[in-house]
Amino acid sequence: MKSVILLLMRDEDKTKEQLIAELRQLRLIEQRSRIIFEQAPIGIAIKELYADKFIQVNRAYCDIIGYCREEVLSDTFKELTYPHDIRPELDNMQRLISGEISVFKMEKRYIRRDHRVVWVNLTCVPLWIGNEQPVFHIAMIENITDSKRTVQKGKVEVYHD
Repeated sequence: MKSVILLLMRDEDKTKEQLIAELRQLRLIEQRSRIIFEQAPIGIAIKELYADKFIQVNRAYCDIIGYCREEVLSDTFKELTYPHDIRPELDNMQRLISGEISVFKMEKRYIRRDHRVVWVNLTCVPLWIGNEQPVFHIAMIENITDSKRTVQKGKVEVYHD
C-alpha cells in the first residue's frame, strides 16, 4: 500500500511539474506574440467584426494614422477614414462577414489628427477562435503615401510635357 501511495505521489509531482512547464511555455508564447504584435513594422489592429470599435492596435498603426492609442480605441474606423473610402470598406467587410471572401485588400485613406491624408494598403482577415464564426478581424496597414505622391507627380509631369 505504501508503494502505491508513493507511486501516486510521484505521478502527482510529475503532473505538477508538467503543468508548470506547460504554463511557462504558454507564458513564453504569449510574451513572444505580444512583442511581435507591438514591434511589427506594419500597423496591426484587432476589431470586432460586427462593430466599428477597435479592441487592440499596435504602435505602428497609431503612428501611421497619426493618433494615440487611446484615441484610436475610442473612435470608430469611420471617424478616422476618408469619407469616400468608407462605403468600399463596408462593402468589403460585408463580403468578409458573409463568407463570400476570406480576405480583402484595398487602398484607402485615413485622415490624421493634423488633417493630412495618409494612404495605406489595407489587408483584413477574420480571426477564428476555435471552429466558431469569427467575431474579430485583423486589419494590417502599410503606409503608401509616398509612393502615391510619386505616381501622382509622374502623372502631372506627363500631362504637362
